[in-house]
Amino acid sequence: MIRRLWGYLWGIRPYPFIIILCVGGLGGIIFSGAFHTALEATNQLEFCTSCHEMSHNLEEYKKTIHYRNTSGVRAECSDCHVPKEFFPKMLRKIGAANDVYHTILGTIDTKEKFEDHRLELAKRVWARMEASDSSTCRSCHAFTTMDIDQQRPKAQKMHKKALGDGSTCIDCHKGIAHEMPDMSAATRQAYQKLVDDAAAADYTKPALTLLENGGLYLGADDKRPAARVLAGTTIESIGEEGDKIKVKVAGWSQEGAEKVIYAQMGQRIFSAALGKNAISQTETVKSVVNEDTGQTWKEVSITGFMDKKNMLEDPEELWGYTSELYQSSCSVCHSPPDPGHFKANQWAGVLKSMTRYTALTKDEIRLVQKYLQLHAADTGGAH
Repeated sequence: MIRRLWGYLWGIRPYPFIIILCVGGLGGIIFSGAFHTALEATNQLEFCTSCHEMSHNLEEYKKTIHYRNTSGVRAECSDCHVPKEFFPKMLRKIGAANDVYHTILGTIDTKEKFEDHRLELAKRVWARMEASDSSTCRSCHAFTTMDIDQQRPKAQKMHKKALGDGSTCIDCHKGIAHEMPDMSAATRQAYQKLVDDAAAADYTKPALTLLENGGLYLGADDKRPAARVLAGTTIESIGEEGDKIKVKVAGWSQEGAEKVIYAQMGQRIFSAALGKNAISQTETVKSVVNEDTGQTWKEVSITGFMDKKNMLEDPEELWGYTSELYQSSCSVCHSPPDPGHFKANQWAGVLKSMTRYTALTKDEIRLVQKYLQLHAADTGGAH
């Protein structure tokens, strides 16, 4: 039928084609105009905050420089959350259907629910911005148009470093438009999972990793420990004896400084601190002279007993938690360097200079340091 109609139109005069083209072109223009008008309407601040869920963080946004500033240039929701390029913009708009779905479910329909999900939501946005190299930020702020030398000293230092490292805006500016999530709450929750897993650990496993510092007793009935084994140290489980397990702690000690057992030769990665009685009970496997320093290192081990608590079967579970602790604590101010950016012994000094800017406890700092050292440039992530 269409073929016959086409032949008929073709056979009479060309005017029908002109009419069809005009109508089609006009319809396309109207559709395109309506489409872009609707698109722009959904990018307005009023539209974005018309949902009850979005009102939870509206007031905090109004207190930021992106809402009110001396220049009078405002960055609204879409400027930060919707890409400018057509196809990425369409993908983001389609992805926003998920917001409608959760509005129907009432996932964050109260302030309390929103706060419970704030960290999850923030991480999702941070990941998107990192994946796009903070393209929405760069639509207003570009390194190529910055006069970095006219900025404040701290900004000059950080921006020059970012240029050299290839960092992206969101690495350092996570709390620029909204309040930072309570990172400590997520950390406490993750740590509690480790505690629960340690409580259910199988102490007959040949290798176990300490979640917290633990005392090492030379005898199963001793009341006072002769040494302290540090969190993150993997010990060899030899057998059980009542409420204790017999273990072997192996590593390296430097000649003349036998009070400390290190994880690797020449690396200041603490595994255990020994008392006088414990030092006399250590066994030396071999001695090696470090060609770089001329120091003599001894491969040693000590056998003793430890309480059956605070140990994990999988060390990667601990390092996964510690990696998250490191990232969340340091990314408040800047993009955290990759663990492989420094050597193991360098990390001790680097971390010491920065921990005053964090809320980490001493035990958390030691654990983060051990994680970084075990994954440093010259340790290759070996445990």
